[in-house]
Amino acid sequence: MRKAILEALNLARRGVQKVVLELPTGYGKTVAGPHLYKAYREAGLCWRAIHVFPLRAILHKTLESYVQSHPEIEFTYQDGDVALRQRYVKDPYFRGEYVLTTLDSFVHNLLRAPVAELHKLLDRRPRAIHYHVPFAYIYPSCVFLDEAHIAVQDESGKAAAALKASLEVLRDAEIPVVVMSATLGRWKRDFSRVSSLLSLGRRKREAEM
Repeated sequence: MRKAILEALNLARRGVQKVVLELPTGYGKTVAGPHLYKAYREAGLCWRAIHVFPLRAILHKTLESYVQSHPEIEFTYQDGDVALRQRYVKDPYFRGEYVLTTLDSFVHNLLRAPVAELHKLLDRRPRAIHYHVPFAYIYPSCVFLDEAHIAVQDESGKAAAALKASLEVLRDAEIPVVVMSATLGRWKRDFSRVSSLLSLGRRKREAEM
């Protein structure tokens, strides 16, 4: 395992709850997900993990890899795609031990519009929304926001706004968060104010927790 990933694991074991991994494509950020989960779990900071991806294709590929590499972990997924249902467990309420989800599904579940009940929001008659169910599973989790640079490429777009809103909610709830990205641009400054930043050629900086 590469040096910066090992440093990230050490931060997790020490209880650092906000980490940014700004490392090149192919360095091993995504592969580190289950290892980070185990490190945070050992530190007593989470009992589940939610791994968020901006694109379904990346999620699907990662899910297949994780299931083969980590049989000791229960993996589920949520992305709205029916193609995987027979091979893997779909998990709209995030009940699984390690959930892989797309950014849009994560934002809906986090911001009180659960993906399993979106149809109720379109109903003219008032209907109860069980928004507390997915959040009850998010709260004891550590959250990994992967390939964040894809979401922030258009910094005035919906994906960037959703990512920013999610980070604010997670921060206020004191949920451990690891942001993984090849490059963050000006977002690096915003993240590094509240996070430990690990980047090649730079020293890690401890956050004020």
